[in-house]
Amino acid sequence: HWLQEVSATDVVLYERWMNNEIMAGNYAVRNSQFGIEFLDGWAAFEEELPKAGYHSSDNGAIHLHILRALGLRNEKPCTQHWSHLGSDKNYMDEYYAFVSCTRLVMGVPRRWKVAGTHRITILPRGHSWAIDGGDADSKVSPVGAISHHGQKTEVNYRQYFQDDFISSKGAKCQSMIRGGFFIDAESYGEALWKKLKDRTDGALLDWTRQHAPPWDFMYLNCMKTLSCRPLDDAEVLPVLFPRPQQSKLPYVRVPKDAKFEVCAGEWESCDCVGYVYFGTKTRRSPVVRVPASEGKIECKADNFEGDPAVGDVKKCQCAKE
Repeated sequence: HWLQEVSATDVVLYERWMNNEIMAGNYAVRNSQFGIEFLDGWAAFEEELPKAGYHSSDNGAIHLHILRALGLRNEKPCTQHWSHLGSDKNYMDEYYAFVSCTRLVMGVPRRWKVAGTHRITILPRGHSWAIDGGDADSKVSPVGAISHHGQKTEVNYRQYFQDDFISSKGAKCQSMIRGGFFIDAESYGEALWKKLKDRTDGALLDWTRQHAPPWDFMYLNCMKTLSCRPLDDAEVLPVLFPRPQQSKLPYVRVPKDAKFEVCAGEWESCDCVGYVYFGTKTRRSPVVRVPASEGKIECKADNFEGDPAVGDVKKCQCAKE
């Protein structure tokens, strides 16, 4: 489908799966006046990068540039987010708040017209020629992406290639790719659907503190068959929101004189009768009360409503009753 989209417009971009960005590392631009001006305007953001704070360089800039290129109104709050970014890459909540703002202003992926002509198309997640490799479980099929982004480590590399090929002992095509790399279209679509279901169930909140956008719920109906498509320019998307889940941990009121001390590292057992939270000094989970009848709690994300600080070293802290 993406080949058809590329042939019908000047600029083709796609939604990134892992963090809701518009992807800056892969795009298709026609050698046309509009295409050249689009790239030149994007490059000009080198002079408009925030003076402080993590902004992801070209990947942050592409979001504001799209809003400008399309002439979309209501972008002022997003511009404010951009100009006031102040936190470093260890605390990216400000950056993702900016991304969320721009994505909501853009709305659902669409074949946008400018002055009556199709100019910019944004493809739904999972429907481009490239995808973050981890989101595809490092697999390919007769349908879907043909390029995997973000596979940078030796561990990533060895997911694809056999050891003999890597060591040059068997440099033939038949000994190159690991078994199980190619899967059928049905299995590939099912894998993407499960990841999308995780997003709509709240997985995106753990990673980027963003709620899944409304159109993700609609994509649940077409992801298995990879038949989701961008809306045409004036098309409207009716969105049906499911009933919100009532699965949050009960609120625990912690005594004012409670003193928390480290009781366990991640994946260890915290012996505690009292109050426990999981996280780092700056990012932590809700507090869980551990009764005397249990006496301990496993220090892992599943017991604390998810991971409060993805990628960071976390511990459990206990305040005894």
